[in-house]
Amino acid sequence: MPDPVTVSALIITYQRPDELNGVLENLLAQARPPDEIIVVDNDPAGSGGQAPLAGHARISYLCTGENLGVAAGRNHAAGYAKGDLLLFIDDDARFAHPDAIGNVLAAFQGDAEMACLACLVRNADTGEIVPKEYPGFHPERWAEPRDAGYFVGCGFALRANVFRELGGFDEKFFYDGEELEFSYRLLGAGWRIRYRPNVEVLHRVSALGRGLTKNCYWLVRNRTYVALKHLPFPYLLTYLTVWGGFALLQALRNRRLGEFLRGLRALRKEGLLQNALAYRKEHPMPRATVKYLRQHGGRLFY
Repeated sequence: MPDPVTVSALIITYQRPDELNGVLENLLAQARPPDEIIVVDNDPAGSGGQAPLAGHARISYLCTGENLGVAAGRNHAAGYAKGDLLLFIDDDARFAHPDAIGNVLAAFQGDAEMACLACLVRNADTGEIVPKEYPGFHPERWAEPRDAGYFVGCGFALRANVFRELGGFDEKFFYDGEELEFSYRLLGAGWRIRYRPNVEVLHRVSALGRGLTKNCYWLVRNRTYVALKHLPFPYLLTYLTVWGGFALLQALRNRRLGEFLRGLRALRKEGLLQNALAYRKEHPMPRATVKYLRQHGGRLFY
């Protein structure tokens, strides 16, 4: 596998022109800037076009006139990319240091097994590492470069050819869960995810946040779909019990039982159940992948 030499930075945005302009400025100020930057605006009204840097010569600004969601939006951006590496960063995030992209390229040099680089993500205001944005179970060990069982969507890099060979992100996800699902496929195909703390992302947690992480519909729909599609027994039962119980508790606590039930119904109504069962029958998770996930903090039990 040849070492990557060119980088395409990809950003999905939605009604955040100020944040978008900030991350574009951050990327262009890198000591080794991306060879191209592709922005997909999921706002049908094209509000991202208000960002002053959206018209920069190095930037391709794309607005399809519909909200594609995160997975399809990222796939759409990747379809235009020409770089060897696809560098994804959220519109409300920034790289902490100007040598970030240089460090990304250096991490892939001579590592033929590495298909994905997972970044260190910190809260931009506090400097703290939020556990849900750390690719593992021990964020206190953040300074240690290591192999990882999954990556987090706020900031990561993928070999473009591997991304395309695996078919990109599963577009049955509109929001949340697509990175974990792709991680299972990536590892199952024999590739590796490396966590590198010298590529640090500051997540600004926009005041215009979506609030969807508390939406019981997405939680039960997506977690169940991922587990049914990939996890072997007994991990499947444990995973469904933990996340199903958590989603139900959230629903009852926030008086959103309707969302929880709607998420369950969506599994059959939207064809997710049939798709997941067909995939797991044709592509059972290899034992080597299970072993790797157990060794490197992968999401097996929850």
